[in-house]
Amino acid sequence: MIFTNAKDFGESFEPEVDQHFKSSSNVRIASGYASRNIVENYSKDFIRIGEDGGKSQLLLGMAFFDGLSSPMIKTLSKLDNELKNSNKDNGVFVCYSKRYHGKIYEFGNKDNRELFLGSSNFSGSGLIRNMECDIKVKDVETKSDLIGYLDFLFNPDNAVTFNKAEIGSKKAKKTKIKSTYNDLMNTLEKYNKHKIKKENLPFFEYELNFKGKDKSGLNVYFGKGRMQKNGYVKPRDWYEIEIIAPVSINSLDIYPKGDFLAFTDDGYKIPMRTQGGGHYYKNIRSKGNLKIFGAWIKGKLEKSGALEKLKPVNQEVIDSYGNGSIKFYKIKDKEYYMEF
Repeated sequence: MIFTNAKDFGESFEPEVDQHFKSSSNVRIASGYASRNIVENYSKDFIRIGEDGGKSQLLLGMAFFDGLSSPMIKTLSKLDNELKNSNKDNGVFVCYSKRYHGKIYEFGNKDNRELFLGSSNFSGSGLIRNMECDIKVKDVETKSDLIGYLDFLFNPDNAVTFNKAEIGSKKAKKTKIKSTYNDLMNTLEKYNKHKIKKENLPFFEYELNFKGKDKSGLNVYFGKGRMQKNGYVKPRDWYEIEIIAPVSINSLDIYPKGDFLAFTDDGYKIPMRTQGGGHYYKNIRSKGNLKIFGAWIKGKLEKSGALEKLKPVNQEVIDSYGNGSIKFYKIKDKEYYMEF
């Protein structure tokens, strides 16, 4: 059987979901998005199932990264607290390791689990208004795989309960970046960039090559949130980056080990540090504030028009900028001229 919300193809999904909420002793939903009206409509059912001793969990896959409206944050926070009151394992969860965009609904009891898989978010548009397509999964092996995948999604390595995550306002996400370029760069000392002559200096070159790659240290903003010591999770800042030098670079005699000062080609002095990987010192980063180095690189891409804020850096961006490498010229011990 399929559910499409189109009268000539299967049945509507919302009545099926509603029926299972009323009759189930356990519910687990993993959805990319949710709407406030649907969450509020089923909050009493979530709470009742939890108070009766059942598993009652809702996971949102995109909220941690995309943000939510202020009213939605209040609604989900309240539901999360009320579900935890009955069982600490229940609650509203958010993915923080990667964006999750799927839609899985699990209902039932110990002896019988009903699973639905498809395109319907836990929202008014997903369950009622849109023409979506969902199916009830009957194959035993597929059901087992889906249950295993839900266990994986709700695992602490991937998800935390709502009130343990820093969820920003959706409106603020679109209009404001926590650390602005000017805020970060204004903390730095400047120098006369014309005083350094690079022509006869030895250098090594870090290639920003995205061809054939699906990950980059310049895009950690889109990756796993940063777990704090108190168990809370924060999203990565837009300007935070991680550059890892391969052995072909970090084994060079002129490669810096530990703290050094970078004189940039646009007149800034950036305290830098290499660390990690034992004696390889493979991580190249700004010292103290990890966002400074990222602001310098991404700021150049932004000012050139090659990169739009809150969009991934990819090969197209690098090609548009016209330079695919960062050069480190060694001036003397602990001092480098950095060009991009």
